Amino acid sequence: MAQEESSAAFAALAEELEIQEALMASQSLPRWQKVLLHHHHHLGAPHVATKIQGGIITPVTCPGPDCKSALKFDACKSVLSKNVLELWEKALSQELIDASQGIYCPFKDCSGKLVYENDGEDVLSESECPYCHRLFCAHCYVPWHPGVNCEEYQSLNDDERGREDLMMRELVKKKQLRKCPNCKYHIERTGGCLHMTCL
Repeated sequence: MAQEESSAAFAALAEELEIQEALMASQSLPRWQKVLLHHHHHLGAPHVATKIQGGIITPVTCPGPDCKSALKFDACKSVLSKNVLELWEKALSQELIDASQGIYCPFKDCSGKLVYENDGEDVLSESECPYCHRLFCAHCYVPWHPGVNCEEYQSLNDDERGREDLMMRELVKKKQLRKCPNCKYHIERTGGCLHMTCL
């Protein structure tokens, strides 16, 4: 218990030191390297860059005591390097994608992140990945299953979900094939009586 309290006290002290260092550093910086926040606090560009490069993308807040003003991307354009701005912009874009209904391409050698926008209309199913240009089902998150709706596909066993199996199922449906009761091969009745002899 005492160790937990000392760890918490140490963490609070480290945070306080970081705040003081950031504030002192921002005071010694030239005006063109500072970002003005809402409450007239100035935040140094190196502090912002360190936060962004450390993975603390949003929100980057003022380190001042009792001030949690969030930094705006546009306010930093003039003081941050191009690399830091690109990193921040990429992270903000990723956040938007994550906030929307983002999906991934189901092919293991691609896995591209895609934005899926459902505007209340029918559920999207057949989709083409813009990265690898292969078709997949955005409803099932699997490679495209032609001729089989999603419910039927989900009811198939794993060994029946291959491309050839799905093509055969489509052919069976299209030509109305039946299975021979003896050998279980699919057969097509082209004429004659209903009697069938398996050889």
